[in-house]
Amino acid sequence: MRTFGPVAVGIVAWAVAGAAPPVAPDPLQLARDIGNEGPAAVVERLWRTGTYQEVLQQMASGSKQWVALAPQLAQGADAAAAEGLGIALAEALPRNPASVLAVLDPARPALSPARICGVPFIEGTTVDIPAYVRDSTAAVSAVTDDRLQAAKVACLAALRS
Repeated sequence: MRTFGPVAVGIVAWAVAGAAPPVAPDPLQLARDIGNEGPAAVVERLWRTGTYQEVLQQMASGSKQWVALAPQLAQGADAAAAEGLGIALAEALPRNPASVLAVLDPARPALSPARICGVPFIEGTTVDIPAYVRDSTAAVSAVTDDRLQAAKVACLAALRS
């Protein structure tokens, strides 16, 4: 199993406790919850109930619907939640680069290309950083959508630094 920061730690904690990890809500329901309750309240609830880690796991899979929630979640994320969000998006990058590029925002630290594409993994959690960089660089380089070219350039610069 490839691991990454807080997401893997959360999953291990549930496994050690002998309980099944909480199941993330449906991404459409989560988007509605954010609209109704506000991002900070939703992130706090997800964190408190242990489902934030599952949300990050879904996002890390590269699912377009989950990645699209990142800007809303970032609005309600504190330091630890924002760090996990960045790591999940970095994990999603080689799997679905177009979706990740679409949510990058240089004006928001949690979503900045320097953060997401700058290999934000916690030391010792990702086994093969050179392979990750190679795979992510190839995936991002293959994105041809004109609307994503500025994000693509910024992301490639961060991957190469």
